[in-house]
Amino acid sequence: MEQILVRAYTPSDPTKSTAIRAHRISKAELVTNVLKKLGIYWGLAFLTFFIPVYNVFFVPFFFLIGVYVAIKVERAKFEIMHGKIECPHCNEQIKLRKAVLTEDFQVTCPHCVTVVKLSVKASRTSNLSHTELYGSE
Repeated sequence: MEQILVRAYTPSDPTKSTAIRAHRISKAELVTNVLKKLGIYWGLAFLTFFIPVYNVFFVPFFFLIGVYVAIKVERAKFEIMHGKIECPHCNEQIKLRKAVLTEDFQVTCPHCVTVVKLSVKASRTSNLSHTELYGSE
């Protein structure tokens, strides 16, 4: 587990940066996750092959959904363990729960209901100052 610096932004407000605790997903974990998803959905496609009439719809559906989900899983780089970010719109703290951080990760501020997008700014803790890592508290 490591500290990563993330950038929180909205289209109309200034960018805020903060550090959160995250787990970097290794290539082996990534391949395992992709194969699991493909196995589940393609297994369902195989099982629905034996259902008369419905197999015309379910087999291609599960096959394509398997490919779609595998591509989404492959885009994951970090798994967020916990952390807080400051909303760029209302400056209130947003608590992050365990989730997979992808390129288009979004969270909704519970105070102002603004959609805040997150992106990884830095993944090395050596270049981060104490205030960036732990805040000013």
